[in-house]
Amino acid sequence: MPKPIRLLFFLFLSTIFVNGARCAETAVSVKILQVGYQGVLTNNSVSLVQVEVRNSGAQPITFELRVKEANLDARAQPITGTYTLPYTLGAGETQTANIAMHVIIAEHSVIFAEAVDSTGHTIARAARSTGTKTDGQVIALLCATPEICKTIQQEILFTGSPEEQARKSRNLRLIQPAEGAPMSWAWSAVTMAVMAEPASRFTLAEREAFEGYLHRGGRVVLVQDQLQDGVLKTSDKTSAEQLLGVYRRQVPFGKPFVVGAGQFIQFPSVNNKEFVDFFRPLGTGDGASDELEALTIRFQHVLRGNDTYAQASWLMTRLGTTFHFPGFYELLCWIIGYLLLVGVVNFISLRRMGRQEWGWITIPVIAVLFSILLYAVSARNHPKNFGLDEMTVYRMDNLSSLAMSESKIRVSSPVRATVHAILPGDLVQFVQQQNGIDFFPAANGVNRREPRNIRIGKHWEADMFLRRWSYHDLFMQGQKRFAGTVYRDAVGQLHNETGLNYQQAIMVDQDDVFLLNNFAAGAVVDLAHVPRETYRENAGWPALQESNYPGPPFAVLNGAEKVPNSEDARHRFELEFQALPKQAFAIKELIRGWPADGENTFSRTKAVFLGFSEEATLDGKLQDHDASRKAYSLTIVTFEEWP
Repeated sequence: MPKPIRLLFFLFLSTIFVNGARCAETAVSVKILQVGYQGVLTNNSVSLVQVEVRNSGAQPITFELRVKEANLDARAQPITGTYTLPYTLGAGETQTANIAMHVIIAEHSVIFAEAVDSTGHTIARAARSTGTKTDGQVIALLCATPEICKTIQQEILFTGSPEEQARKSRNLRLIQPAEGAPMSWAWSAVTMAVMAEPASRFTLAEREAFEGYLHRGGRVVLVQDQLQDGVLKTSDKTSAEQLLGVYRRQVPFGKPFVVGAGQFIQFPSVNNKEFVDFFRPLGTGDGASDELEALTIRFQHVLRGNDTYAQASWLMTRLGTTFHFPGFYELLCWIIGYLLLVGVVNFISLRRMGRQEWGWITIPVIAVLFSILLYAVSARNHPKNFGLDEMTVYRMDNLSSLAMSESKIRVSSPVRATVHAILPGDLVQFVQQQNGIDFFPAANGVNRREPRNIRIGKHWEADMFLRRWSYHDLFMQGQKRFAGTVYRDAVGQLHNETGLNYQQAIMVDQDDVFLLNNFAAGAVVDLAHVPRETYRENAGWPALQESNYPGPPFAVLNGAEKVPNSEDARHRFELEFQALPKQAFAIKELIRGWPADGENTFSRTKAVFLGFSEEATLDGKLQDHDASRKAYSLTIVTFEEWP
């Protein structure tokens, strides 16, 4: 470490020590329990930062907990935003804060937490290194006994040829958490979770988080004889009270089952041969034997994912606030008109009047008036009020009522202003990339696009600076349990038990697009008697010049590609795409960009329901500003089994 950096690091730690001595006089203590779930950190994912605050005094105390990541190479400046949580602790009370942070993994960065009283004085603080990036696939083992964990480790790492074992040792990292993650996003860095522990050890919140992790893209392996809850024999409990009971009753042992963006599989015991076969291909990489490739295909270890925010971004494009500035051809016409007015009309008029010298006055006057007119015409379509647009997509399946939400939120301003956005407190801000560039800062700089001070608790609050006629987009994730789901019964009738009224709805399989139109809460329709169109005539549109239609909202096999279109068809698609801004939103737009080959597209997910509604919105608001709100939701329900 260079000498200046060592000196800065020493001064930083000295400051913490001196202030810590001062803080020792107070009754509040702060301790950073972990950075990353079990210390696991990866790039481009939300990490769990867990901070414990304690009041060891005899009187209640009120303060704010502020947590940030600081860069020691940049004078301890914050790398990401500062997260603030309000606290009131009773005498002897201890609480734990679970904060979703985008930790930037850097050599000289630390997580810094401090408790600040109402006068702005620091009364307690703590710091902890961010650690290093976790390489390879992370497998979490939750076991009933150490012996069970040891058996699973041996069957994962010590099966196959010596070469396979060596590759696994390099590419796999096994961790043994003492407890489940408190929220689903805390699991984000874990590739796979093996559950071989009594379900009774997990709280309802941890069970909900575990199911959310599965929906978000996690891979879950359950060992039935270790769960000890008899869920396969009874369905008395609700889905929220069970540990994935709705899937365990439906899915046979050893069969991989897609749940949202994740995968579920269960085995009767760790001694089962299929249990060993399932783990053999993991971590072996390319160039594996034919036997391992066959196991990879059998257990469907490789699927092509989908763009998480594609549908929400499309809704924002079609229904959100936009600022329309003059295009190239419009500006060209204005310039030509100005040249004709100044160079022809003005010149001829002054020449006929014999007052050519007046051109020194008329030309500047015409230029100013022309600029004012162009400004007024350009500004006529811009919104006059502050705006708050919410486009929320709920993803679920036909078995569980738990839905994952992805929201794109746009805050727009007609004037230069700082706005204070207030959103539900159970949402988590996620990194969104555009053209491969993170909006969050690198370790050696600060990105002003993202809110720098975020207040979390009952609400998620942040200040955003906006210029005139500008907007700022936030990408949030959460989860919600509905009253039920959308499912199809044995006689072919489709039931809407979500509790939402859908103004537009369609059901799509590899052959047909069923037009459900207005699909109210509690409605039941017979798919044999609803209007339908063919899948091929609605899907397979090519990527166009300005934007692409969103792809399928579920994982597809790598072989599912679009069928090339003729030049005539492509030209027709471009004309229809250009006409979209003048047309009302139609839910069939969401399937235009899906592969035209329906059989390949629906090889895993057999059907999907899409419902568009004005309900189940976030109900966000802007403090101190009356905002024009546009709020819509889209519900996506996938079917892994379809008659």
